[in-house]
Amino acid sequence: MSMRRAARGEARGQAGGHARGQSGGQSGGEARGRRRAIVSADPTVDPILILLGSNIAPRRNLVDAVDRLSEWFEVRAVSRIFATKAVGSDGPDFLNAAVQIGTTLSPCAIQFDALRTIEAQLGRLRSADPNAPRTIDLDLVVYGRAPIEITCPFEGIDRRITLPDPDVSRVPHMLFPLADIAPGFRLGGADSETLAGIAAAMKGAIEGAMEGETDGATYGAKEGAVKGAEIKPVGDLSRVGAEEWATARRSAARTSKP
Repeated sequence: MSMRRAARGEARGQAGGHARGQSGGQSGGEARGRRRAIVSADPTVDPILILLGSNIAPRRNLVDAVDRLSEWFEVRAVSRIFATKAVGSDGPDFLNAAVQIGTTLSPCAIQFDALRTIEAQLGRLRSADPNAPRTIDLDLVVYGRAPIEITCPFEGIDRRITLPDPDVSRVPHMLFPLADIAPGFRLGGADSETLAGIAAAMKGAIEGAMEGETDGATYGAKEGAVKGAEIKPVGDLSRVGAEEWATARRSAARTSKP
């Protein structure tokens, strides 16, 4: 049985109570039929969080990506959509969002089987330029509350994954959607700051940078990621039922342009 079929079978037939101590939820078939009308993830559940980004037909591709994620996983919560400036290039603005999923798949299987498959289905073309425009970018950024470092063999190369992704607290286009969906999550354990707290501090740094008061260095931001950044919610993928979801997909397909 393929990994995808196994994952889809799990999503269809297995409600909460996953091996990672997750609870509640709905089957994959139900997930495709309706979207839960929530933005924030359940704070009592060990989170598995996926970050989505696109700057080629971004509205259509974000909607399609969440739809395809629901074929692999139980989609438990979806953030609002945030608009961010492209970093390291003069390309079109990005739209970013975050999704909480339920699954028993390993981090390697999520990132290099499920997410890479969905990226390929949505026309993602990888190049030597890490800042090139893209139809979709899907990244596993949080896998439970405990830090993880794991090596994943993929295409003949050992790929190292660190979770939570160390860039989460430094890069606005990652931090803001994640703080929107899991505001109480603490990257560094029980005594560390919440995502909501880090996001509030970064928002202050961004606003100060725009007014020339700070360069954002206090927050360890990558060059250009904070100064001049414009982060704002522009939409919401999570507050739609079955009919509204289908309508949103059709509308995005008609109106989005690369």
